[in-house]
Amino acid sequence: MKSRPTPSRARRPRCATSAEEIDPGLYALSWQEADKGTVVHVDDFAAGHSRSYYTTAGHDFVRMAGALREVTVP
Repeated sequence: MKSRPTPSRARRPRCATSAEEIDPGLYALSWQEADKGTVVHVDDFAAGHSRSYYTTAGHDFVRMAGALREVTVP
């Protein structure tokens, strides 16, 4: 039998997060990591797209984009 991660064992952010619905299904999420790195996600659940922007503690700026898909657990 395989064990699955449960919410009690899942990694949780250790910082305050902000989530704002911009349009139906379109959300902006942001937070600052303990090392002062910053993260912003723009997730379009209706269209299935995600963009992420973050600044590392070393002041590098990173941009990422990808697809979102619904996952169902049996």
